[in-house]
Amino acid sequence: ILSGLVGSEMCIRDRIISLTCLITAVSFNSRAEVIEPDMVEIPAGEFTMGHDKWKSYVNNKPAHLVSIKKFALAKYEVTNKEFQQFLTETNHTLAMEKNKKGINCVELTFNNGEPNVRRFSVDWKNVSEFEPAICIAYEDAQSYVDWLAKNTNKPYRLPSEAEWEYAARAGSSTKFFYGDDKHQACRYGNVNDVNRDNIHKCDDGYKDYAPVGMFQANPWGLYDIIGNADELVTDCDHKVGYQGAPKSQQPWNNNCGEHPMYIRRGGAAMENINHLTAREHMGGNFATVHAGFRIALDLTSNQNCSAEQGLCKVNQATKSFRKALNDNQAIGSGKAE
Repeated sequence: ILSGLVGSEMCIRDRIISLTCLITAVSFNSRAEVIEPDMVEIPAGEFTMGHDKWKSYVNNKPAHLVSIKKFALAKYEVTNKEFQQFLTETNHTLAMEKNKKGINCVELTFNNGEPNVRRFSVDWKNVSEFEPAICIAYEDAQSYVDWLAKNTNKPYRLPSEAEWEYAARAGSSTKFFYGDDKHQACRYGNVNDVNRDNIHKCDDGYKDYAPVGMFQANPWGLYDIIGNADELVTDCDHKVGYQGAPKSQQPWNNNCGEHPMYIRRGGAAMENINHLTAREHMGGNFATVHAGFRIALDLTSNQNCSAEQGLCKVNQATKSFRKALNDNQAIGSGKAE
């Protein structure tokens, strides 16, 4: 674990990424137990989604009231280790391999409103297994959750955009779940700080990606809601903001057009994050360095994730991975004995 963590600082510098390099890094038995995400129960409630004053790259107006039923959301973003298992078990061909020449991933930035696209093809063999899986296209994320649901007989899925924002805000009405000052974000996530472009004028301790769970969680126990990897949700962009959006947690993924653009939320380590209602999008087969994802799980009224009952009861492989992740987090935070 330590060698992976130390090596990540060396190989992550300016890297953005080829996931196929990961496949040979870890070997899984074909009958290995599936590693499941650590789930957090999200309570039912109502909230105002979007904002009429705060600007967003993808239109986040009009603000509208949404009702949410109880569900579960992963405590962390999907890690390299978890995604590697999927790649090894399925021989899944990544979208970036099918749609780009060579093995590369795209970083999309803007300069005075003009897009700038850079492609990368970097050896990722030494990246920490506990960092978030990135360079994930929507179709890759959907394939992963379909595989996870099938192999666990549990209703895992991508979250809807409404579920994501509700869980991220955790009852808050400020720009972030902790308040309004984006320059305080380094306590809660890996952002574009003094170690990169100084957009967030604080120091989170990382130049690029961080292992999941290294910062303070939001009030509902979710980590890395701000920064690290942008998180794909199942909704598409309708180019009209939230005009006509559902008033429930159901995904808004009908009438998406011939070439759908899928929403991603939370911001990434290389981006400017102004508030939690901010939205971005990308094509279903487009892989960007910014994008990862987090898993949702349907719950009935009598199911309880906090006690690891029913659907949230997990196998030994999952327990072992969680212990290794917790040990890594303790080492990274200086709390290991």
